[in-house]
Amino acid sequence: MDERLYSPFINSIKAMLNQMASIEVEPAGAFYSESDDIISYGVTSIISFAGNIKGRLLLDMEEGLAMKIAENINMQSFSNVRDYMVLASISELNNIVSGDAITALNNSHSLGLRLAPPIVFAGKGAAICIPKISSVSLDCTTKHGKLKLNVAFERGL
Repeated sequence: MDERLYSPFINSIKAMLNQMASIEVEPAGAFYSESDDIISYGVTSIISFAGNIKGRLLLDMEEGLAMKIAENINMQSFSNVRDYMVLASISELNNIVSGDAITALNNSHSLGLRLAPPIVFAGKGAAICIPKISSVSLDCTTKHGKLKLNVAFERGL
């Protein structure tokens, strides 16, 4: 596990969630290898990137956290996690977090990475299986619920 590839993502999620939604993120440990399916907390967004290497970022969070993020970003309340603006807000958050982290990686390691459009879905307990690429996860906590970052690269630097 090459920490240089993963640390920009935790730095970015901490900075962007604080900046965009006034929510503080605390890592609950360190990155660990994820070999099983990921069981969704409720709202998941995935964004892929490619360049000199390929990879992806998966953000998974509890529904209450997703709702709070959307409420703080849009300055309005929502009654359903499947509301278009809630899902769009989480999708855009992943886009911004990934963009920030990818910029840091490109500046440091000249990887030429570019982002694909993010996808987002809601469904507590959904099993997320992405074969053929090993990944690492980092569990995080906020006042509003749990968050998991899962980062995968096809190979190291």
